[in-house]
Amino acid sequence: MRIAAILLCLATLAPLTSRAEQNAPPAAAQVVEVDRPYSVGDAFHEDTTLRINQQQIEGTEAGESISKQNIAHIHFVADQLITKVTPGGIPAALLVRIERLEMSGFENGTQAQSPESLLKQNDWIFARATGNDVEFTNADGSPIKNEQALRVLNELIGLRDEDPALPHSATLDLGPDHPRSPGESWVLDPTKNAKAMSSRKYPLLADDFAGFATYHGLVDSHGQPCHRLSYSYSIDTTRHQEIRADRADRVSYHRLITINLPKDPKLHENHFEMGRWIRYDRLSPNPDKPTAPATNSAVYEMLYVTKVLELHGPPLTTLRTKLAELNAAQTDTNPAPQENPN
Repeated sequence: MRIAAILLCLATLAPLTSRAEQNAPPAAAQVVEVDRPYSVGDAFHEDTTLRINQQQIEGTEAGESISKQNIAHIHFVADQLITKVTPGGIPAALLVRIERLEMSGFENGTQAQSPESLLKQNDWIFARATGNDVEFTNADGSPIKNEQALRVLNELIGLRDEDPALPHSATLDLGPDHPRSPGESWVLDPTKNAKAMSSRKYPLLADDFAGFATYHGLVDSHGQPCHRLSYSYSIDTTRHQEIRADRADRVSYHRLITINLPKDPKLHENHFEMGRWIRYDRLSPNPDKPTAPATNSAVYEMLYVTKVLELHGPPLTTLRTKLAELNAAQTDTNPAPQENPN
């Protein structure tokens, strides 16, 4: 997953309560375990929709104007088998059976009637974390030739080949040390989160980060009692000159995430929603024309809704059988060297 940006004035909507609810005693605090490591051999079914939009914002003394343009709608459905994890249990490689990878474009604001199929049903691919990137190939090792499919997969599948500097329980202030009551909100520690999200290429300072989290209590999600948690954060990356867009005076990333975690800590999340925004601001004051745009901003918006269900039975058997076939074929192609009997 990625990161978020410069709008420091982030707020959450408090739930409306009736007078009776206001007089009710506060609900008991809950321990929310967010660090739920995966193991090699775990498998899940994912169904994700992604909407990509672009907004143009112009600010003047007369006010602000906003125009929005739809760019693409994407639908991704796949069974996925974890073939490698980090020491902390974060997925580092996957075998993926595609059920659907479709994209609908827009022209003059109108969505295409028929979505474009980027990969076919029952296509098999591997996804592997390689440093800061994810590499995608066909399951036989050959390259995926559809460049659009590669770009879309890169937006949908996030893997890591190393653990973060701090666990999620530390960056989100959860776990046994921080039980939370329904409706409770708290500010995320900027020093810890900057440390966890830093990389050698993009080291972050505490001043770059701002965020908060809210615990919403228990909900029913896909037949499971789940803790619902949301958190939002912003990261200003302007000082990293190498990632600034041409003519942009300010670059920032923003994320708003809502996640349902089963009450049983042995189970993994089964519902995930994320809004991700990348904002480029260009300052262009013109004292000779007070009504001319003083700021011009481009905002790229990506809205994800994901359902994740753990796989068992025949779908899991299909994934494991396919992996065994691929491993056997790899062994036949590259047999182990034989000792010289002489």
